[in-house]
Parts: sequence; C-alpha cells; structure tokens
Amino acid sequence: MAILRTVLFILMVIPFMSLAQQNYNKDTLKVLIKMDKPQKEGWFNPAKESVGLRGDIAPLSWSNTMVAEDFNEDLIYEISLPFKISLDSITISFKIKVDGADNPNGGWQEGQNHVFTIKRGVKNVLHIAWEDKPAALKSTKTGNVQMVEDFKCRYLANRNLHIYFPPGYEGSDAKYPVLYMHDGQMLFDQIYGGSEWQLDEAAEKLISSDVVEPFIIVGVSNTSDRIDEYTPTRQKWSHTFHRQSADEVKVKSDIKGGIFVTEDSTILKVKNQSDTIYVIIPGSDTWQRTIRKSKHQFYLQRAGINFEFIKDSKGDYNTIKATKPPMGGKGDDYAKFLIEKVMPYIENNYRVKKGPNNTALGGSSLGGLITMYIGLKYPYKFGSLLVLSPSVWWDNKYILSEVTSLSKPTNQRIFLYVGTGEGQSTIDNTKQLYNKLLAKGWNPESIEYIVTPDATQSEKAWAEQAENMLRFLFEK
Repeated sequence: MAILRTVLFILMVIPFMSLAQQNYNKDTLKVLIKMDKPQKEGWFNPAKESVGLRGDIAPLSWSNTMVAEDFNEDLIYEISLPFKISLDSITISFKIKVDGADNPNGGWQEGQNHVFTIKRGVKNVLHIAWEDKPAALKSTKTGNVQMVEDFKCRYLANRNLHIYFPPGYEGSDAKYPVLYMHDGQMLFDQIYGGSEWQLDEAAEKLISSDVVEPFIIVGVSNTSDRIDEYTPTRQKWSHTFHRQSADEVKVKSDIKGGIFVTEDSTILKVKNQSDTIYVIIPGSDTWQRTIRKSKHQFYLQRAGINFEFIKDSKGDYNTIKATKPPMGGKGDDYAKFLIEKVMPYIENNYRVKKGPNNTALGGSSLGGLITMYIGLKYPYKFGSLLVLSPSVWWDNKYILSEVTSLSKPTNQRIFLYVGTGEGQSTIDNTKQLYNKLLAKGWNPESIEYIVTPDATQSEKAWAEQAENMLRFLFEK
C-alpha cells in the first residue's frame, strides 16, 4: 500500500513539475520597474500611459518599447524578456521608457544607459526604479584617442570631436588617410551610452597586425538636433487612409481594427486590443501602442503621429487622417559644416592625406542615410562610404530618388550593411538601395553588401562589423 501511495504521488507531481519546467526559462530576464516617484511628481498617468524598456539586444530595441504590466496596480511594472544566450552571458544596455504625451525628456529615463549582464542557466531578476542612476562606467578607450571640446559652428550647435590616431603618429612625419564618422561619441568609449562601436580596438588590432595601412578616425558628435541634421529633406507627413478590411475580433469600442490604405496603396495596420489602439505604420513592421487623446483621436509618440478616426454617413469609422508636424531637413547645413569647418580644421591641425581616395565618410541609421546623401552629393570629397542600417524610409524613400537622378555612377566604394533583426522593412529598403546603385551602373565589386542574421540596430551589432569596415577601407 505504501508503494502504491508513493507511485500515485509521483504520477500526480510529475505533470506539475513538467509544466513548471516548460514555463521557466532560465535565460529570461525578469524586470520589475518601480514607478511611484513619477506619479507623485504629477507627470506620469498610469491610467493613460504605458511603461516599458528599450535597449540594444533583441527582443529589446531602441526604436520600440517592450511594454511592462502593472498586475497588482501598485506602480511596480513587470516584464519578462527571453534572450538568446549562446555563450556564458550577454550584457545589455537599456533604459526605462514611458510612452505618453508631454513628458519630461520625451518619456526617456535621464542619464546614461543602464547596463546589465544576463547569465546563462540561472534565474535573472532585476529590480529598478525610475529615479535609479546607472553606475559610472569605466572608460574603454584604447590607443591614442583625443577630444576637441565644444567645436564651434555658426549655424549649427557646437559639439565635440573624438579623434583616433594610429600607433606611431606622435613620433612620425607621415600623413594618413582619414575616416569621418557621425555619432562620434559612440565610436570609442562606452561611457557616453553604455556601448560603443569599438573602432579603436579594431583599428589597433588591424594596424598592429600590418593588415591595414595606418589611418585617422574623426568622430563628429551628434547633438539634440540629430534628426534635423541627419536628414536631407523636410519631411511633411500627412495621409488619409480608407478601410480595406476589418478585423474579425469583437471589441466593445466602435473603433475596429483592420487594414487601411491610401490612394497610392500605402498601408496602415490597426488593431484594437482591450480598448487600446495599436498600429503598424508605413515603413515599420512592428505593432506600436498609441496614446488616447480623445474618444477618437490617438497619438503615436515615437513617430510623433496623430491619428483621427473619422465617421462616415453610416456611423462607421472607416477613414483615418494621420498627420505629424514637419521635421528634418538640415542635411545640407550639416554637410556644409563637415566640409567647410570640420575637414579644414583636421587638415590644418593634423597630418592627413587629402583627396577622395584618402577620405571616407560613415554612419548608421539616420547617420547611414546622411552618409549616402552627402557622399553622392560630394563624391570629389569622399571616395568611400560606410552605410550601415540606413534609414532609407525617410520622406517616402527620398534617398532612392537621389540615386535614380544621378547622371552616372560616382565610382565611390560603398560598404552597405543591414541586420535581419532590424525588421523586414529595413532589410527590404536596404536591398532596394543596393539594387538602385547596381542599376545606376555601380560595379558589384565596388559595393560590399552584407546582411547579418539576427543582428539588431545597435552599437553592438555595428561593433561586430568594425574590422570588416576598416579592412574594406584601408586593407593593404
């Protein structure tokens, strides 16, 4: 009888053990976010706003918020994030993000990014409050990296220049080719954002191994006007979408989800989940949560888009008016700043070789977009371009029309990169740019086109390309 009771006990317990094992993934990071202070300060409204995380490694990204939930309504939000950990651990950079309207710092947690190491095979739990400040990071500069502070420009904001010099520069009379890079504070040192491109480490390794010729890198810091400076046009975004199909999901609200299109077949996807409106906007492939401004008006903070649902004669909301304020368009001013201010300063104060064969330009995301734009406009200044994760989507893919309008190829060498973790639309847009360049007459051998599986739009992903980029530019 005792044996029978033991067997029955085991049979009863095993299913529950199996269920627990299925639901428990040790590589998952559980984060608890305490938000009582923002509510006491009066700017955070938990009834209308969402809280979550943004970061640099999937499933996190810097472009979309992974929303957390306040299950107990105690202003402690919870989220579980599954990561792919192939080694012993991975280190992520992240920040808390509040998606709402008229919040301080745009809803971003202030200060540097937080850094956390997720270990494989253990339970990873992180408790964090909105007011928590990240621990001071140690400098990761390698080799001879110097900074020119508060470099002045009459018509744009002042900024710092971060300059890498090759080994032996100080004791030599030699001149060196130069690479100019946007987002310069993110190239050599993690202290500015919790991660970096590691261009200094890659350069030291390749130069010391005699794989590449020695070179100088000039990192031009961005400013709060980054979007304006890194975009070639003033984007005026306004669309009227008409319902093409409706979701079958029943909702209490009179606003139903579905697919909406414009006359030129631009698509907007909408879903109503628990009376919250989510959208997939043109140029994106991820659902984003909107903020309710009124009964039939919603706001998508990240993109700055207002959505107004309009009722037809039958009382159905089958039309959406989507608008956002004009933005961008200082790309020509930024190009002028680079060519007329930064480059002469570098050429007059440091030993650099001149001419397009010795001068390259590079950047990522919007920095990739403005690299492509400036490069095509000034091929006699920049002979090689590093274009990573380019924001081809900007202003109805304006950069594609710039390529098409060229009378002939510029014969520049181009390093073109995208990661599949950046989303299908980014992959497709980058491929379109590649095909446009080929169609215009570029030799495929002059374009190194790389698509990396699972890589996200982040400094860590671009750092993995550092040696490839530098070899492409400077290999002996």
